[in-house]
Amino acid sequence: MDDFDYKGYIISSADDGNYLVAGIEFPSLDEAMDWVDDAVDSGETDLPEPRLHTYLLFYIDNATDRAFEAKVVAKTLSEAKSILRQNYDVYAITDYTILD
Repeated sequence: MDDFDYKGYIISSADDGNYLVAGIEFPSLDEAMDWVDDAVDSGETDLPEPRLHTYLLFYIDNATDRAFEAKVVAKTLSEAKSILRQNYDVYAITDYTILD
């Protein structure tokens, strides 16, 4: 059984070839991912809490042209980048790694 992390939600592949997310079975991974997208976009409240990741982002500071790194906790990489840009004077994000 393989598990996929999609937007903080775990999608598990079952032995029969189907995929499970939040206790619902889907015939394909694409359908499971589409369901997560629709549920998140609609603000559905029955979803389990998404899993948060700790990202280590490497960036260049706008004011000093020096390289720095920062840890950010977020559901997705795009959310982590957005949080970094809100909290720091970022010229460019050069690299990242997921710590958990």
